[in-house]
Amino acid sequence: MDVLRAESLSLLHGLHLCKEVAMGSLLVEVNSESLVRMLNAGGALKWPLCNTLRSIKALLNALAASIAHVVREANSLADKLAGLRLPSKLYCTSYPQLPGIVRALIKLDSREVSYLRWWFVRD
Repeated sequence: MDVLRAESLSLLHGLHLCKEVAMGSLLVEVNSESLVRMLNAGGALKWPLCNTLRSIKALLNALAASIAHVVREANSLADKLAGLRLPSKLYCTSYPQLPGIVRALIKLDSREVSYLRWWFVRD
């Protein structure tokens, strides 16, 4: 599965969850600029993702939601969750059930503290 397909399916799943809890008027932020561009395009959508993208567009309309691109560092929680490679059927319904690093990132985000990714280069 390529990255764009995985991101679009994750977004679709997340929007279905939002619809279940009757949320509305959402701002959806994703760190895939390509996905945002395709969703905002008025023309033909990239095949074989066209059905998934149509479903996302329909849910965005139903939820009165808009979508925007953010850099990965602004979306550190989602980036960390993806990197943890948790089981696909894992559902956390309360804060204590979340992995410790995820709880820490939520605390940082709620205090508007930036999360910086560090790379170390070995010689």
